[in-house]
Amino acid sequence: MPPSFEDGWTPPPAAVDLGPNLALGKSVTASAPCAAAESADKAVDGILNNNSKWCSTASNAFLTVDLGSAQAVTSFVVKHAGLGGETTGWNTGAFTIDVSTDNANWTTVATVTNSISSRTFFPIRSTTARWVRFTSNTPTNDGNGATRIYEFEVYGKAHPAGAISGLASKCIDVNQASSDNGTKVQLFDCNSISGAQTWSLMGDGTLRALGKCMDATHSGTANNTLVQLYDCNSSGAQQWVPGANGSLRNPESGRCLDVPNSNTTNGTQLQIFDCNNSPAQQWVLPTQ
Repeated sequence: MPPSFEDGWTPPPAAVDLGPNLALGKSVTASAPCAAAESADKAVDGILNNNSKWCSTASNAFLTVDLGSAQAVTSFVVKHAGLGGETTGWNTGAFTIDVSTDNANWTTVATVTNSISSRTFFPIRSTTARWVRFTSNTPTNDGNGATRIYEFEVYGKAHPAGAISGLASKCIDVNQASSDNGTKVQLFDCNSISGAQTWSLMGDGTLRALGKCMDATHSGTANNTLVQLYDCNSSGAQQWVPGANGSLRNPESGRCLDVPNSNTTNGTQLQIFDCNNSPAQQWVLPTQ
């Protein structure tokens, strides 16, 4: 019997379980559609085929979903033209996502620029919202003026604990698995030793390991401020927001978690530095 074409093939990992899509089938309002058959409700119907999309040629086209009640929101998935079988040049190039509890006062929780992806996943720290608004700032990547969104999905499942990997496929690590205040947070080969690489992105915006928080030393906000483990204290030095291109941004400083000089040597202590979309600032959060 001839060998199978799948011999030696490793199947891809199972899709990340984000929990139920809170936007599915919910009430929506939006900028005027390109055509009657491309109305806003198509972006929350759970269907990708048969051209089931919202399309709008409006400048800064928006789509607002009413979740029906105030709920904890932790991530968004936007499915663009490419996932619907259209040219990937029509994928949305830049957009923002805002949330509100009253449909009047809005907070921006996601800003995506220079995107070419057919599917955009954007996790945030847990935020209470009833209304969620998508605004297209750059409709496409090829100059076409129409925004095309096949699905706009909203999720509220808490982020799992686990390793955070980055440059050279190494992990964010607590030196010597020590929970002492001031212990350096470093880059190191991924392993499973004593929870030193098990991080939890909490609803309060902190990243925690060994019962303590990732912290910008002495609440520093300047470039090259080193990152350490420290008692959780609700300060801005311990806030980390997942951003575009895998960044982890500290809002107090406006800077991103960074590997100094892209040095992949084990034990390199992490720092904050101007956000620059470089591989030294790209992190993969736990997904299982």
